[in-house]
Amino acid sequence: MSEKTWRGIRKIAVIGAGAMGAFYAAKFFDMDPGSVFLIANGERYTRLKSGGIVVNGKRYDIRVKAPAEGTDPFDLILCAVKHHQLDSAIEDMRPLVGDDSIIISVMNGIDSEKRIEAALGKGKVLLCAAVGIDAVRDENSVTYSKEGKLVFGEAYNASLSEHVLR
Repeated sequence: MSEKTWRGIRKIAVIGAGAMGAFYAAKFFDMDPGSVFLIANGERYTRLKSGGIVVNGKRYDIRVKAPAEGTDPFDLILCAVKHHQLDSAIEDMRPLVGDDSIIISVMNGIDSEKRIEAALGKGKVLLCAAVGIDAVRDENSVTYSKEGKLVFGEAYNASLSEHVLR
């Protein structure tokens, strides 16, 4: 990844490998295969480790880590789970978060950011809306025809913070 573009984002964790998580994990992997990890436990860990993810027909063998494996903090953590999985995802994120970590939730709705911030620390979560993406998951495969975009920032963007600029 370009230093100019990514400003210190070297290590990215994606929690949730459904349509949104797999889509963004593949995009990060295409930019820098060494930067991205899928975070998973149990059967999902085993399935992702052995089968990878498939996005628009291309297989991606992205590194998979269990939260309990121990690691240095991640620079960026992308939360892409369903609402009923959020509490578990927050616990999975806990050992991945450091002082300078940025967390972005691409979940539907507006309360996930508040819940993540309450659990993992103020100032780490950027508000985010995914706009125009049409990714759909079927089994272990994700397809899309429109990439859309992520619109993110802080609740008060009078001036752009270092987290937003990164």
